[in-house]
Amino acid sequence: MICSMNFVNKTIDPIKWIDSHCHLDYEPMSNDIEKVFQNMKTHQVVGAMSISTTIGTLDKTYSYLRDNLWFAVGVHPLDERIEDIQEIESYLSEWIGRKNVVSIGECGLDGFKGSNLKKQFAGFDIQLAYAHKHKLPLVLHMRDAEDDAIAMIKKYDGIKGIAHCYTGSMEFAKKVLDLGWMISFSGIITFKNANQVREIAQFVPLDRILIETDAPYLAPAPHRGKSNEPAFVSYVGKYIAQLKNIDEAEFAQITGNNFCKLMNVKCESFDG
Repeated sequence: MICSMNFVNKTIDPIKWIDSHCHLDYEPMSNDIEKVFQNMKTHQVVGAMSISTTIGTLDKTYSYLRDNLWFAVGVHPLDERIEDIQEIESYLSEWIGRKNVVSIGECGLDGFKGSNLKKQFAGFDIQLAYAHKHKLPLVLHMRDAEDDAIAMIKKYDGIKGIAHCYTGSMEFAKKVLDLGWMISFSGIITFKNANQVREIAQFVPLDRILIETDAPYLAPAPHRGKSNEPAFVSYVGKYIAQLKNIDEAEFAQITGNNFCKLMNVKCESFDG
């Protein structure tokens, strides 16, 4: 796939947001997917990447295929089949190479509330290996396992990726940036108690930042507590643009470019 630089223009209107991380197979979005796409148009969201978390996820969401809808194939660290390496390999092999399947994930490590990290290592490692072999970026889920995640990623020289829905430390953010990776921020950044997330968003360079919804979770203000959807990435983008004191249209252009470049995709206006 060739990355189109449609976002690089002297005239940066109209605004074009891209949601780098959502889960279109989850309810309530999956109950009325055409409404989801229409709401994206209304909020000037021109594309999205739907993320797999378990084996079989893409069987449903791939039926939504259109030019500016992309997919990541992977298995979440807390999925019950994370130790079944044969099934994970079969799942990855089935989908890698298909149109608009551009990334590996959501995968990684999660030590939250005493989760057993050791049983997650092999599942994460095989997904890292596939990302490295096929030269695909990886969508990282990381919680309470920063040192282990960095050590495993470093085994695969040159692998690129996204630290998604970032809520980690400043120290880990610097390590992620040192890897050459992107950092993505969700609606959490609009929450009143997210001061550290806002500090890190201000720190991350413009050429390394992405925005996301993680829909249907983590709806940003003013929709907090409600079901999230890709259209609401516009609120995240506008909030961070103001935080970084940059024009909204320019920030949309920058984050769109970052996504296109990392995923090596052609980005055009969402066709609904």
